[in-house]
Amino acid sequence: MNLGPVLFCGDPLGVFAHIIDAAFKTDASAVILLADLEPRAPLHEELIAIRDRVRWIHGNHDADSDEAWLRVRGSELIDRNLSGRAVDLPDGTRIGGLGGSLPFIRGRTLRNLKSWGRWRVAESC
Repeated sequence: MNLGPVLFCGDPLGVFAHIIDAAFKTDASAVILLADLEPRAPLHEELIAIRDRVRWIHGNHDADSDEAWLRVRGSELIDRNLSGRAVDLPDGTRIGGLGGSLPFIRGRTLRNLKSWGRWRVAESC
């Protein structure tokens, strides 16, 4: 079992080479991509070299278009998504998240919603 560090990488904006390099150089046990992934190809194609280490949380810009959304949420790495759930990483860390845009409200801002299920959404979000 690899117990190397866990890398947290925010807003890659479609540029993954430096993240892949860092994962190999540090022998990272996990790579957590945090928001605005914006892959230019399906996410699993962009991250094939570190596929088994990756977990991710989508960001608001990943929902800017149907095509962008499908490159992330339609990827073969959908099971590596942390939004709305928690998982155990190889080093025993438990991690979870909530992505920046939800599929059924894509195209709207949270501030435009008065309530969502049993949760209340503040007007100033």
